[in-house]
Amino acid sequence: TYRKALELCPDDFSAYRAIALILDQRKQYTLVAKMYDELLQRHPKSVHVIRQTAYAHFKSRHWKVAARLFGQLMEVDPVPEDRLKYLSTLRNSDQPELADEQVRIYQETAPKLEGPKELTKESILREELGIPEAAERATALIEEKEYDQALVIWREARHRLTEILDDDEFSDAAERIAIWLDRRIQYTEGLKNK
Repeated sequence: TYRKALELCPDDFSAYRAIALILDQRKQYTLVAKMYDELLQRHPKSVHVIRQTAYAHFKSRHWKVAARLFGQLMEVDPVPEDRLKYLSTLRNSDQPELADEQVRIYQETAPKLEGPKELTKESILREELGIPEAAERATALIEEKEYDQALVIWREARHRLTEILDDDEFSDAAERIAIWLDRRIQYTEGLKNK
Protein backbone atom coordinates (compact mmCIF):
# COMPACT_ATOMS: atom_id res chain seq x y z
CA THR A 1 0.00 0.00 0.00
CA TYR A 2 2.81 2.40 0.86
CA ARG A 3 4.64 1.57 -2.37
CA LYS A 4 1.45 2.38 -4.27
CA ALA A 5 1.32 5.68 -2.39
CA LEU A 6 4.87 6.41 -3.56
CA GLU A 7 3.89 5.71 -7.17
CA LEU A 8 1.20 8.36 -6.82
CA CYS A 9 3.32 10.78 -4.78
CA PRO A 10 7.03 9.92 -5.11
CA ASP A 11 8.15 12.46 -2.50
CA ASP A 12 5.80 11.41 0.29
CA PHE A 13 8.24 11.23 3.22
CA SER A 14 5.66 9.58 5.48
CA ALA A 15 5.34 6.65 3.05
CA TYR A 16 9.12 6.25 2.98
CA ARG A 17 9.19 6.31 6.77
CA ALA A 18 6.44 3.66 6.97
CA ILE A 19 8.24 1.36 4.51
CA ALA A 20 11.48 1.90 6.42
CA LEU A 21 9.79 0.89 9.70
CA ILE A 22 8.41 -2.29 8.11
CA LEU A 23 11.79 -3.23 6.62
CA ASP A 24 13.47 -2.34 9.91
CA GLN A 25 11.17 -4.74 11.78
CA ARG A 26 12.25 -7.42 9.30
CA LYS A 27 15.90 -6.51 10.00
CA GLN A 28 16.41 -5.58 6.32
CA TYR A 29 18.58 -2.62 7.21
CA THR A 30 20.51 -2.57 3.93
CA LEU A 31 17.27 -2.24 1.96
CA VAL A 32 16.29 0.73 4.15
CA ALA A 33 19.68 2.34 3.46
CA LYS A 34 19.32 1.77 -0.29
CA MET A 35 15.82 3.27 -0.28
CA TYR A 36 17.01 6.40 1.54
CA ASP A 37 20.08 6.66 -0.74
CA GLU A 38 17.70 6.93 -3.71
CA LEU A 39 15.61 9.55 -1.91
CA LEU A 40 18.74 11.50 -1.00
CA GLN A 41 19.75 11.67 -4.67
CA ARG A 42 16.48 13.52 -5.33
CA HIS A 43 16.69 15.72 -2.20
CA PRO A 44 20.41 16.22 -1.45
CA LYS A 45 19.82 19.37 0.64
CA SER A 46 16.98 18.03 2.79
CA VAL A 47 18.13 17.80 6.42
CA HIS A 48 15.34 15.31 7.14
CA VAL A 49 16.43 13.01 4.30
CA ILE A 50 20.12 13.30 5.20
CA ARG A 51 19.28 12.38 8.81
CA GLN A 52 17.14 9.36 7.87
CA THR A 53 19.78 8.16 5.40
CA ALA A 54 22.50 8.51 8.05
CA TYR A 55 20.39 6.54 10.57
CA ALA A 56 19.78 3.81 7.97
CA HIS A 57 23.49 3.43 7.26
CA PHE A 58 24.22 3.49 11.00
CA LYS A 59 21.87 0.55 11.55
CA SER A 60 23.37 -1.23 8.52
CA ARG A 61 26.83 -0.70 10.04
CA HIS A 62 28.01 1.10 6.93
CA TRP A 63 30.27 3.17 9.15
CA LYS A 64 32.10 5.28 6.55
CA VAL A 65 28.93 6.30 4.70
CA ALA A 66 27.15 7.01 7.99
CA ALA A 67 30.13 9.07 9.20
CA ARG A 68 30.07 11.19 6.02
CA LEU A 69 26.32 11.80 6.36
CA PHE A 70 26.47 12.60 10.08
CA GLY A 71 29.34 14.96 9.28
CA GLN A 72 27.03 16.80 6.86
CA LEU A 73 24.37 16.97 9.57
CA MET A 74 26.81 18.49 12.03
CA GLU A 75 27.36 21.34 9.56
CA VAL A 76 23.67 22.16 9.08
CA ASP A 77 21.80 20.84 12.15
CA PRO A 78 24.16 19.79 14.97
CA VAL A 79 21.76 17.91 17.27
CA PRO A 80 23.62 16.48 20.31
CA GLU A 81 22.07 13.00 19.91
CA ASP A 82 23.23 12.89 16.28
CA ARG A 83 26.71 13.88 17.41
CA LEU A 84 26.80 10.73 19.56
CA LYS A 85 26.01 8.63 16.51
CA TYR A 86 28.60 10.56 14.49
CA LEU A 87 31.17 9.87 17.18
CA SER A 88 30.32 6.16 17.09
CA THR A 89 30.64 5.99 13.29
CA LEU A 90 34.02 7.73 13.43
CA ARG A 91 35.30 5.23 15.98
CA ASN A 92 33.97 2.31 13.98
CA SER A 93 35.50 3.60 10.74
CA ASP A 94 38.91 3.99 12.39
CA GLN A 95 39.04 7.79 12.56
CA PRO A 96 40.11 8.30 16.20
CA GLU A 97 41.36 11.89 15.81
CA LEU A 98 38.04 13.07 14.40
CA ALA A 99 36.22 11.07 17.10
CA ASP A 100 38.24 12.79 19.82
CA GLU A 101 37.37 16.17 18.32
CA GLN A 102 33.67 15.25 18.40
CA VAL A 103 33.97 14.25 22.07
CA ARG A 104 35.36 17.71 22.83
CA ILE A 105 32.62 19.47 20.85
CA TYR A 106 29.92 17.32 22.43
CA GLN A 107 31.12 18.02 25.95
CA GLU A 108 31.14 21.76 25.22
CA THR A 109 27.74 21.85 23.52
CA ALA A 110 25.67 19.31 25.48
CA PRO A 111 22.57 20.87 27.04
CA LYS A 112 23.79 22.77 30.09
CA LEU A 113 20.74 21.92 32.21
CA GLU A 114 21.71 18.26 32.14
CA GLY A 115 25.42 18.85 31.89
CA PRO A 116 27.60 16.97 29.44
CA LYS A 117 26.50 13.41 28.98
CA GLU A 118 28.98 10.63 29.51
CA LEU A 119 29.77 9.04 26.17
CA THR A 120 29.15 5.38 26.87
CA LYS A 121 28.18 2.44 24.72
CA GLU A 122 24.89 2.40 26.57
CA SER A 123 24.06 6.02 25.68
CA ILE A 124 25.01 5.40 22.04
CA LEU A 125 22.92 2.21 21.94
CA ARG A 126 19.93 3.94 23.56
CA GLU A 127 20.02 6.60 20.84
CA GLU A 128 20.49 4.05 18.05
CA LEU A 129 17.45 2.06 19.21
CA GLY A 130 15.28 5.13 19.82
CA ILE A 131 14.81 4.28 23.51
CA PRO A 132 14.32 7.91 24.69
CA GLU A 133 11.54 8.49 22.13
CA ALA A 134 9.90 5.13 22.96
CA ALA A 135 10.00 5.94 26.67
CA GLU A 136 8.44 9.35 26.08
CA ARG A 137 5.58 7.85 24.02
CA ALA A 138 4.99 4.97 26.44
CA THR A 139 4.98 7.28 29.46
CA ALA A 140 2.40 9.55 27.79
CA LEU A 141 0.22 6.52 27.06
CA ILE A 142 0.51 5.31 30.66
CA GLU A 143 -0.64 8.72 31.87
CA GLU A 144 -3.70 8.31 29.61
CA LYS A 145 -4.23 4.79 31.03
CA GLU A 146 -3.59 3.27 27.57
CA TYR A 147 -1.61 0.42 29.09
CA ASP A 148 -1.91 -2.03 26.17
CA GLN A 149 -0.47 0.51 23.71
CA ALA A 150 2.31 1.42 26.14
CA LEU A 151 3.16 -2.28 26.50
CA VAL A 152 3.40 -2.60 22.70
CA ILE A 153 5.98 0.22 22.63
CA TRP A 154 8.04 -1.24 25.51
CA ARG A 155 7.96 -4.73 23.95
CA GLU A 156 8.92 -3.46 20.48
CA ALA A 157 11.90 -1.65 22.02
CA ARG A 158 12.83 -4.83 23.90
CA HIS A 159 12.53 -6.87 20.69
CA ARG A 160 14.84 -4.49 18.78
CA LEU A 161 17.41 -5.08 21.50
CA THR A 162 17.39 -8.89 21.15
CA GLU A 163 19.98 -9.30 18.39
CA ILE A 164 22.36 -6.81 20.02
CA LEU A 165 22.56 -8.97 23.17
CA ASP A 166 24.84 -11.29 21.14
CA ASP A 167 27.03 -8.43 19.85
CA ASP A 168 30.39 -8.59 21.65
CA GLU A 169 30.91 -4.83 21.49
CA PHE A 170 27.50 -3.81 22.87
CA SER A 171 26.32 -6.88 24.84
CA ASP A 172 26.94 -5.42 28.33
CA ALA A 173 25.18 -2.17 27.45
CA ALA A 174 22.35 -4.10 25.82
CA GLU A 175 21.96 -6.23 28.95
CA ARG A 176 21.55 -3.12 31.14
CA ILE A 177 18.99 -1.63 28.76
CA ALA A 178 17.15 -4.98 28.63
CA ILE A 179 16.85 -5.01 32.43
CA TRP A 180 15.58 -1.41 32.36
CA LEU A 181 12.97 -2.26 29.69
CA ASP A 182 11.90 -5.46 31.48
CA ARG A 183 11.20 -3.38 34.59
CA ARG A 184 9.11 -0.91 32.56
CA ILE A 185 7.14 -3.80 31.05
CA GLN A 186 6.54 -5.33 34.48
CA TYR A 187 5.51 -1.95 35.95
CA THR A 188 3.06 -1.27 33.09
CA GLU A 189 1.58 -4.78 33.35
CA GLY A 190 1.07 -4.15 37.08
CA LEU A 191 -0.83 -0.93 36.36
CA LYS A 192 -2.92 -2.69 33.74
CA ASN A 193 -3.91 -5.51 36.11
CA LYS A 194 -4.96 -3.20 38.99
